[in-house]
Amino acid sequence: MSSKESEDKLSFRKTIDKPVRILHVTATTTGGIGLLLLYLAKHLDKKKFDVTVAFGPGYMLDEEFFKEGISVYTISISRKIAPFSIVKGFLQIYRLIKEKRFDIVHSHTSVGGLIGRIAGKLAGVPVVIWSIHGFASHEGQNRFKKYFFLLIEKLLDKFTDHYVAVSEALKKEGIQNRILTSNKITVIHNGIELRNYNKNFNVIQKKKELGIEMSRTIIGTVTRFEPQKAIHDFLVSVSYVKKTYPDIKVVIAGDGPLRREIEKLINDLKLNDNITLLGWRNDVPEILAVLDIFCQSSLWEGCPMVLLEAMAVGKPIIATDVGGVKEIVEDDNTGILVPPADPKAMGDAIVKLINNKEKAIKMGMNGRKRAESFFNMDFMLTKYERLYQDLLKRFN
Repeated sequence: MSSKESEDKLSFRKTIDKPVRILHVTATTTGGIGLLLLYLAKHLDKKKFDVTVAFGPGYMLDEEFFKEGISVYTISISRKIAPFSIVKGFLQIYRLIKEKRFDIVHSHTSVGGLIGRIAGKLAGVPVVIWSIHGFASHEGQNRFKKYFFLLIEKLLDKFTDHYVAVSEALKKEGIQNRILTSNKITVIHNGIELRNYNKNFNVIQKKKELGIEMSRTIIGTVTRFEPQKAIHDFLVSVSYVKKTYPDIKVVIAGDGPLRREIEKLINDLKLNDNITLLGWRNDVPEILAVLDIFCQSSLWEGCPMVLLEAMAVGKPIIATDVGGVKEIVEDDNTGILVPPADPKAMGDAIVKLINNKEKAIKMGMNGRKRAESFFNMDFMLTKYERLYQDLLKRFN
């Protein structure tokens, strides 16, 4: 290490009377990642931690960060692999780090992790973390693409002091693929702000707003329209359910690049009268409250925040048994787990719960208790605070 680099390292060392300066870097605030960062920025002890969030703009949750008065920097990146944007975003983050002299850089998403970790290390930040919400390399990719992303992930280990996995499944995957070693990773499951889901939502009024008759059984999901989420499989499962329950009503909140394909499939399956696409919503707890059953058809997942949200409002869940989902949903207790890419199995599970409303209600109640016991935001915050302090002691 050069004398200049040594001086940079020393200048980062915080004095005891100042809060730890943390920079979170993410490609986007969409999905559970955005909600997690909002919780961390809002609720970490402000006497101990000074949090800044840098993200690529363009999603509804962006505005919440500004409303809360959180220190925000927008950068020129997105979830897409766009070399020019990535280089530009890297330079923006590097300059920000050099200017603000952060103690910790904590990055999220594949693109955010790429630029955040390299910029953090080159700028001499004492602690550089990457949260694993999912890997860029995953099942379903062609061999070349999967190998390429796996190689990048392994190379980035040199720029990473520590990892946070949002599920035991992701930790296991990272170790098995030799991306990281077991002594460099901590598992912290996502948690949610339960009081946001304790309200007595006006279900009757919300159903009227959505144009749904009170007597109709409602299933639904909240998701991004991307290949990972396999909305096509969910729609096919609905077509199976319709054979038994022609009046089944489905609401889908979310949007994304596959919207046109999804609209076409809805038309091809003759589900136009059954399915309502709501687009992005800022009233997700209320949308969840009107559902009888929540479904998730993903091909891979880490620790999906939306499953915690559905549990928090007392909804039974039918979800694909992928990644860390089984760490959230207890099969036959808080919901039903089905194989991925198996619309018939999901359709059968939906019919099973429609036919047994008492069991569905019981599953929802059990899910609420499980959310309170294991996925409370306060538990999650305590784990992050301890991790940040422990890592600073180790590396600073």
